[in-house]
Amino acid sequence: MKVLIPIVIGLLMVGCGKKEEITNNDDKTNTPEKPPKELTLEEKKVVGEYELKYENGHTSKWVFLENGIAEPYSNGKKNKSGHHSHECKWMIVDGELHIIYESGSRAVFRINPDGSITCIKHLGGNGERVDIQKDKQLPFKKIK
Repeated sequence: MKVLIPIVIGLLMVGCGKKEEITNNDDKTNTPEKPPKELTLEEKKVVGEYELKYENGHTSKWVFLENGIAEPYSNGKKNKSGHHSHECKWMIVDGELHIIYESGSRAVFRINPDGSITCIKHLGGNGERVDIQKDKQLPFKKIK
């Protein structure tokens, strides 16, 4: 009987371990698959397309996807060159919309009560902060 007690305790300890679910991914490794991040209500409101039409006829557009990717467009075409040429990441930080560029710099947008967004400042990757003058703050209207 005294011999059975350590065996039972050992079996109980093995059974208490957390089981990790293994899935087969496309890359044929047996690593756990990360579940997609659940969007907050505030993030769900931001997902969509935003457009700014300038007086000279030029249009800029941002598309914010559910997976956290932000796609820049210029005159209806996806940007292929310049500062906004790559897909960026987006996130909500302290009630503001941040677009994070590959370089680590950020454009910070205010989320307006009407659902539009307005760029209010840029944050450099080195900590530099550039506030945008009030008369240069133009709203991107949500179109989808």
